[in-house]
Amino acid sequence: MAAKHETAPRAGSWVEHLSAVSDEELTTLSADYCWILEKNRPEEERETFRQRREAILAECQKRGLTEAANSCRPSQGADLGE
Repeated sequence: MAAKHETAPRAGSWVEHLSAVSDEELTTLSADYCWILEKNRPEEERETFRQRREAILAECQKRGLTEAANSCRPSQGADLGE
């Protein structure tokens, strides 16, 4: 049996996508976006990545998922290649 492959929504629909996911899925996304650093993304993808992470943070905060929002924030200097 083939493995299920998930595809992220287009960048323009990312906010709408986040508003439709469950709290559990949002918490998982926030954890994923913490350990995936911008510096590990190709240069041309970094701005989209940053925008998506900010949208995840905003949705977590809107729902009162403080721990998930905090887990999504990169450690200071992590994205700066230091």
